Amino acid sequence: MTDDCSRHPDRVPGYDGTVEQLGADIESMTYDAQLRLLNAYQIATRARAKSDLAHGKERLGHRLATAAQELANVKYSIMLAAEICAPHMGKDGDG
Repeated sequence: MTDDCSRHPDRVPGYDGTVEQLGADIESMTYDAQLRLLNAYQIATRARAKSDLAHGKERLGHRLATAAQELANVKYSIMLAAEICAPHMGKDGDG
């Protein structure tokens, strides 16, 4: 998807890899780290939704609010995956 809005970068500042590499790097993080990242993303998305709604951008605000809720579902699934793996993790965090 392309975005013509210059206020939204298409790369993560300070990260030199591709978006695909970023996804792979995030997936390789510990589940706890993934949950912290998803929580931060959910909070930011919810804040953007509230701001857009406050500025009369109803469709966008509601869609972003839905996305924030869906991130809660993703977090829950990652948490369940972490619980499954926990008994198999070594003291240093490897399986």
